[in-house]
Amino acid sequence: MHLSHRLGGWCTPAALLWLVCTVTALLCLPWAVVWRSVLLGPWVEETLFRSGLQTALSKRLAGHWANLVTALAFAACHAALQPNPAAWLTVLPAWVIGIVFQRTGRLWPCIALHAGANLLWHLALAAHLSPLLSPLLSP
Repeated sequence: MHLSHRLGGWCTPAALLWLVCTVTALLCLPWAVVWRSVLLGPWVEETLFRSGLQTALSKRLAGHWANLVTALAFAACHAALQPNPAAWLTVLPAWVIGIVFQRTGRLWPCIALHAGANLLWHLALAAHLSPLLSPLLSP
């Protein structure tokens, strides 16, 4: 399936979710966090992991195995870049997003969900919920 088809149209629920996440992030978070975690990061990561890895693996493995391997690879990359046990928790949203990709074959909902998950994480940290999360965040 061609990348432009996977991205779908701009007037979809996923596109609107991404827009809401972006506007919320712009109002509440520093610009560098918004750029990396809500705008650019989800687009790049979902393109690499869903359009690239999961699609390639699904040609050789059953869909659920391709999704699981992709989710584990996603979490491993996050753990390698951020040496923190909590980075491995990204396997859960990556697995859910992989199911969405597996069912829809479209990249845009995955990007929107990823942006939303990142936004919620950063808003929780910004709202001083870090004492509750500190056991997960400390190396």
